[in-house]
Amino acid sequence: MQTLATLEKTFQQADMEASRLQQSDTPPNKRGQCRDRSVFPANPGMNMFKRMDPRAILVVYPLALTLVFLLSHEAVRDFCFLAYLFISLIILGKTNDVVKWILVITAAHLPLYVMDSPGFQLHFLAVIARKVCMILCTGRILLLSISVADCINVMKKLKMGRNVIIPVAICFRFVPTLVFEAKIIRDALKVRRLYSLKTILLHPFSTFEIFLSAFLFRMFALGEELFFSLSTRGMNFTGTNFYREMEFGYRDLIFVLGTAGYILFILFSPLPEAHI
Repeated sequence: MQTLATLEKTFQQADMEASRLQQSDTPPNKRGQCRDRSVFPANPGMNMFKRMDPRAILVVYPLALTLVFLLSHEAVRDFCFLAYLFISLIILGKTNDVVKWILVITAAHLPLYVMDSPGFQLHFLAVIARKVCMILCTGRILLLSISVADCINVMKKLKMGRNVIIPVAICFRFVPTLVFEAKIIRDALKVRRLYSLKTILLHPFSTFEIFLSAFLFRMFALGEELFFSLSTRGMNFTGTNFYREMEFGYRDLIFVLGTAGYILFILFSPLPEAHI
């Protein structure tokens, strides 16, 4: 604990020194405040989403998901929004994920077309499949488009408090890391013949105990590592220098207006109803 406190104090001192040097080296603007500077501008050859302002992506996708999730009660409107999310994933190079989700959606809706009078449970299962696909695809797009450092800088520019910044930054990094660690633990248990369908069926509690023990140990270790990671990525930094250019340009304006128009079209246009 003493080592953690010492390292945290060292990070805070380094951030204060960087802020002091910035204020002494950066020329003030007309209002006497320090200008926002970027060390590295966006690379023109990178992905379209990487060249956009992270603020536009971080606001538009969750807002669009919330509106469609709450206001859309028809399958056709959900499919239109899913098509928009699938196109975004294809642009990000995740065609395999799109194919997997299309297969899941097809499997969930196929009984509704095959059976003459499907029950309420099948209709409910199809709705759950669509909504869950929306949530997971949106989260996947955000994780692929925005890094942890960009996420922290965006929320600082939006004047959000640390009570909001820290949980969101942890979700951006901690949850995917836990999923990756769980796969590693599963593979290690398979090598030792401690994790298989047979062992799960014959000894479910013992298998779960072994997996959970290793998983909790890695969770505590990762929590400590990610604390230092957030500190080195600028969590305690109070200055206005960012390593990536953040300017709301014409690409962001086209993206925001296009998405807003498409969402309004999905929600309020007289689309034909799907007979399922």
